[in-house]
Amino acid sequence: MSLAGDSELTALLAPLKDDIRLVFLNASFSHEQAQGLVTSIDCSIGMKGAITDEGAAAFSSSFYRAIAYGVSIQQAFEQGRTQLLLEGLPEEDIPHLLVREGVDPNRIVPIPKEKIPDLLVKEDIDPDQIVLIKHPANPS
Repeated sequence: MSLAGDSELTALLAPLKDDIRLVFLNASFSHEQAQGLVTSIDCSIGMKGAITDEGAAAFSSSFYRAIAYGVSIQQAFEQGRTQLLLEGLPEEDIPHLLVREGVDPNRIVPIPKEKIPDLLVKEDIDPDQIVLIKHPANPS
């Protein structure tokens, strides 16, 4: 198995641009890859430097929890950064939200509030639909 570099990752996701609104790269030093993605994907999140495992987990869990409660990408991003502060982790400036020109992340709500009850009882989630891409700097 080979790891996708910046151009390969962009090429892989570009054909899906109409179906993907956000790509979240939670690995340290993933900012450059995230920056390349916003040429075709509306929003991406990358890390501007090294982030601890504890910081990455705190940020991502807060971010995804906020998304699950029906808030915008911008609001979820801010909640993730706030969680780092609340946990006493001085890493709030490491996650970076990048946005394609002309896109407002305050207007992108991946899970509208009216859809949440339907999703909570959905049992037919196909695990083959979940994709995990590892960052080259952290292959394990």
